[in-house]
Amino acid sequence: MTGQPVPILIGETHLARYLKATRAPSYSLLFLLPLLVAYEGLALLINVHHTIEVRNGADVILQEFLRVLNVDNLPLAIVLVTIVIVGALATHMRVGTRLEPQYFPAMFLESCVWALVLGSVSRRLVGIFLSSPSVPITDGLWTKIMLYLGAGVYEELVFRVLLVSLFLYALRHSVGLGSTCASLLAMIFASLLFSGFHHVGVLGEPFEVPVFMFRFFAGLVLSALYVTRGFGITAWAHSLYDLFHLVGWT
Repeated sequence: MTGQPVPILIGETHLARYLKATRAPSYSLLFLLPLLVAYEGLALLINVHHTIEVRNGADVILQEFLRVLNVDNLPLAIVLVTIVIVGALATHMRVGTRLEPQYFPAMFLESCVWALVLGSVSRRLVGIFLSSPSVPITDGLWTKIMLYLGAGVYEELVFRVLLVSLFLYALRHSVGLGSTCASLLAMIFASLLFSGFHHVGVLGEPFEVPVFMFRFFAGLVLSALYVTRGFGITAWAHSLYDLFHLVGWT
């Protein structure tokens, strides 16, 4: 029997479609939304009777930045988040594809896997040079949970979305480095700042080299995850790692 050869579509497997689709901003932002709502809800409940508000440090940095821009009240912040999400969905619809609801449970399972990988890889890398780190766990249970949820959202927003992107742009357009070299240096610079951030200020942890190096390597893993899998999965992986550490799974 003769005829035209049947074309083989390379990369059109279900897994390939999932990996490509879930890097889109629409999936990342929608996937991030429950994490953001959980953090803000817990923060509201925990701080209702506190004279000094307890929030994630990166969240405080962003709030100070928003105050400079006169965007420092909760309703307006919610409006801005809604605009971003609606914009992402509008962009998604404009390119002619539809959202696949079944991808979101898969994204959660993928984030769980990356959370376990994050701790394992970072500790092994530290172990090559130093003794195993001991990251202290303080505060009450619900305060810990709230801060860990916020770490995924706000630390990833500051140190991955903003800083990695900023360093990458500067290294490529101001310094003239190639894409690969600029990406590696951007991830290194952002990871150094991410690790050092935890030792800054009156509430910062005492500086210990193993702890600093552990967070530096964790930052590299998270940066690579952000570049390859997007903001939403990276944020969830960060928060889930912290929560798994809380219950002794990592």
